Amino acid sequence: MYTSFTTSGTRLYVDYTYTNTMPMSSAEILKIRESQPRSINLNEQLDIHELRKSICVATGHAECVLTKVAEGGFHRIYAAKLTGGHESDLEVIARVAFDIPDFRNTRKMESEVATINWLKQNTKIPVPNIMFCDMRERGPASSEKTAGKDVGAPYMIMDRIPGRTLDRMWPYMSESHREQTVKSLARYTAELLQTQFPTIGSLYPGVDHNAALSLGPMIIPTFNPWCFRPDATLESGPWATERAYLLGCINRELKWVRDHTADLEARWLPRADVVDRYTALLDKLSRRVETMNGLDSGAPQSFVLRHPDFSLSNIMVREDDPSIITAVLDWECASTAPIWAVAQVPEFLLDRGDEREQDSAKRASKAHLRDVFIRCVKDLVDINIDVGSARSQCLIALEKAAQTITTMRNVEEMEGIVSTALTGLAAAGF
Repeated sequence: MYTSFTTSGTRLYVDYTYTNTMPMSSAEILKIRESQPRSINLNEQLDIHELRKSICVATGHAECVLTKVAEGGFHRIYAAKLTGGHESDLEVIARVAFDIPDFRNTRKMESEVATINWLKQNTKIPVPNIMFCDMRERGPASSEKTAGKDVGAPYMIMDRIPGRTLDRMWPYMSESHREQTVKSLARYTAELLQTQFPTIGSLYPGVDHNAALSLGPMIIPTFNPWCFRPDATLESGPWATERAYLLGCINRELKWVRDHTADLEARWLPRADVVDRYTALLDKLSRRVETMNGLDSGAPQSFVLRHPDFSLSNIMVREDDPSIITAVLDWECASTAPIWAVAQVPEFLLDRGDEREQDSAKRASKAHLRDVFIRCVKDLVDINIDVGSARSQCLIALEKAAQTITTMRNVEEMEGIVSTALTGLAAAGF
């Protein structure tokens, strides 16, 4: 069943029927790759010759030199230097997806392409330009344009973004450059806060020629490694309300605990009572969410687009002027979310008060940049949003607790976190 809606003049559909098989975390993927190297050995399945040919055809060049530059749990990254074209020489990035058991690579890449294309059309947020993508695992072409015969794995070709990642530049930037960068990030956050979607889920290509996009299940609804196992087919949306989303997070964890009690006790949780205590925590959170005030006001809810990891390492800046952002990267697991999930100060501006922040000047600088960020967002957003408020922090704490309870081996610590979250919710009027 699909429900149509419109955003920024674009017709979309909501997919309530697609059942998503949960992906695995990078750590889980790496473990499986070590134990089953032949089943997902990219060296065996990837035809480098065809990849070179595909890049040449897509870019209109005659020669391609590939250099591997990075490899993670989901992808391998190549830099491609191209010569012999009608125009000048060119350098692009090719990102190839691993053939991961029980994981829908095609859907993940489809979602990333749909999200980036939507951002390019509807915002001023700088994102990579996707020149070509082939989301086939193997076999017949899925589109009319076919760059190569059969590369052997889903891949995409993107412009190479100039500059360096902000995490490398930040320690050496002047205060004025940092302030300008923070203002740019605030503008991008403000744009995300003004997007409107009817459900919580991930973006996909449209289901027919009348729809540019559809909304379906989250590609990665949680980063809890228990839920990234190949046999975990669990709830991943889309959800029509905040309450349904939070209950979905809790129920996903609860189902995993109840279905894998013996495995949890034998492998990770040696104490005899620990499963019962985790179950009790999840039941307590579930009852609290079901009765919370301030959720599901009755009117149709609107949600906003959320970047999955708005960190320094995913922000590209110019090397000669790091106050200028050239691209925001890593949209592959983006999703829509409640406004409070996006109305947050970036993690790198938070004062954790740990041993790395004993320098009073550094803490004062962070405080100033937080104020700059919050003021800038509030000046730009034409709706009533309290960025980084105690209320939104309580909801973020609840969301994280609901998604990560079974990753904690110290049950006493987790009980304390849940207790603090529930106390905060009560104090915030929920």
